[in-house]
Amino acid sequence: RAARELARLTAWNEDGGEVREVLTERRCADGRPVLVRLSRQVLRDREGQVQGAIAILRDVTESEGAMRRAAEALHLARLGRIASQIAHEMRNPLAGIHGAIQILQRRSSEQSEEAEVYAAIGEEVRRLDRLVTDLQRFARPSGSRVEHLELGAWLRERVPVLLQSWPGIQCTLATAAEVSLS
Repeated sequence: RAARELARLTAWNEDGGEVREVLTERRCADGRPVLVRLSRQVLRDREGQVQGAIAILRDVTESEGAMRRAAEALHLARLGRIASQIAHEMRNPLAGIHGAIQILQRRSSEQSEEAEVYAAIGEEVRRLDRLVTDLQRFARPSGSRVEHLELGAWLRERVPVLLQSWPGIQCTLATAAEVSLS
């Protein structure tokens, strides 16, 4: 993989002497992978002779990770919408089938062969209904808990604890009631 990438970069470089914003993965000295955006430009004199090159490598591991997580969240949201639509479309016919089976069961004797078939169909409808319920549960975003708090009191409680972890750091906390905007 690395050899193919090097060949590709070399070809781009020979083609125009320029490589712009190529995303590549590299390893740190500790073996940790990092995503890097590479730009390289050959420097030529007035006669077109190569005098050197400049390369810029930017670690974009965090930003690329954030973009991937955002894309994954979007994908999951779309999947949730599709699951919700499928569940809705399945539930309506299942309700109709279930109602029809109940009517047919009432019309047949309890010991008949038809009653057994109706009971089996009814059980399968209930199984599918449970599946639809699970699908809807998956499609529904998990509920967030909203909690109101008095921010000033919350900060007055927590800032001193944080400051104990960072000796030498000074912090002054003022709430809106204590701040003059004039």
